[in-house]
Amino acid sequence: MATRRDPPAGPVLCSTATVARGLGGRSHSLVDTLAALGAIPADAFELVLLPEWAADVSPPLVAPRTWAEDHQEPPEDRCSLAELLTRVRSAGVAVTSVHAHRDLGVFLCSADRADRAGAAKLLAHTVDAARALGATMVIVHGWDTYAERLDLSRPLAVLEEAAGRRAAGPGMHSV
Repeated sequence: MATRRDPPAGPVLCSTATVARGLGGRSHSLVDTLAALGAIPADAFELVLLPEWAADVSPPLVAPRTWAEDHQEPPEDRCSLAELLTRVRSAGVAVTSVHAHRDLGVFLCSADRADRAGAAKLLAHTVDAARALGATMVIVHGWDTYAERLDLSRPLAVLEEAAGRRAAGPGMHSV
């Protein structure tokens, strides 16, 4: 006989990844996402850093279809990482974690050293964003979604190096 479990007593955390679309806005719109946050009954949020937003830190997308053609965002959704953080702070919501660029794993797994160096830089920007927002965690999907074979040696090396450089700073967890 199955027993009923009580829900966790901890706070409710909501990802920003799809809140705009779920509430009738544009899926990857920064403006619509920030507007939607007030309608979500959550204690805090996981801020997903979409490449459509922070123009100064996002590498080219590697999605297998013509993402840029399918998801043309208006200019008000594109800004610097500093402006993005200002806009998130202005929304007045608690951010407990920051989710790295969705294609970070592709770059982490690349055989190309330049791609991995770019991934390390992007990871550093994500950690900086988390610290600036008072978040205690950074979420990373460290695998290549499109690869035929899963080899975690390259992403683990980059993640270990990044963790060592920041020496697991205050409240930050290695991933």
